[in-house]
Amino acid sequence: MQAMAGELPWPWRLGRNLIDLIYPPACPLCGLRLHPFEQTVCETCRRRILTESTWRCRRCGATGAGESPSPGAPCRFCPPPGACYQGVLSATRYTDASALCVARFKYQRRLELGRLMADMTVARLAEPIRDLEDRVGWVAPVPLHWLRRARRGFNQSHELARRLAHALALPLKPGLLRRRRYTRPQVRVARERRAENVRGAFVVGRAYRGAPLPGVLLVDDVVTTGATVGECARVLTEAGAAQVWVASFARA
Repeated sequence: MQAMAGELPWPWRLGRNLIDLIYPPACPLCGLRLHPFEQTVCETCRRRILTESTWRCRRCGATGAGESPSPGAPCRFCPPPGACYQGVLSATRYTDASALCVARFKYQRRLELGRLMADMTVARLAEPIRDLEDRVGWVAPVPLHWLRRARRGFNQSHELARRLAHALALPLKPGLLRRRRYTRPQVRVARERRAENVRGAFVVGRAYRGAPLPGVLLVDDVVTTGATVGECARVLTEAGAAQVWVASFARA
């Protein structure tokens, strides 16, 4: 498995593992000491992060709990009319626990949580994505603006996309989309204004313009209103992508 961007060199990791044997680490989410059989987070937090589903929509691939949609009918997660993506497949719901996991990975550089998110995403989504068969030919992350990536040190969506592409044996195309305009973080924008915030922010990378594009699996860490992935899908569709499916760690 490839090292995540920003990960410490192996001698440092070895030293950290030896220290962990003497002083057991704490769960980065709740602060409780981890038992020897627990990895990265405690079992209680792990269960809170990974919500359980009771059905999967046959139209868009989304999962949910409670009453399942009628056969052939759209579910509550199906793309809205006019959307340029076919569906969103997510490993879990966007709850307080998963939101905290994402925030500490992105903003506090808790890279072990990024690896955990990638592991969970691959475990939950690899099989449903394989069921799409030839509808998906490439994997591409939602890009960060270069300035934000420089400040953060990594693109969390790229880390998830890389792991998914490896598990699915599909080409990873990190340059397929480029973010040409710096935008406010969506979490700081009112829900009704998020589409406007990202409108025109993405373009297809120069190397891919004018060439036929296969179906694309677009990867983001979290999907809430769908404004960001919707804008990315619009750009890809106008560039000739056969289909656009979305994969995320969490979905609101």
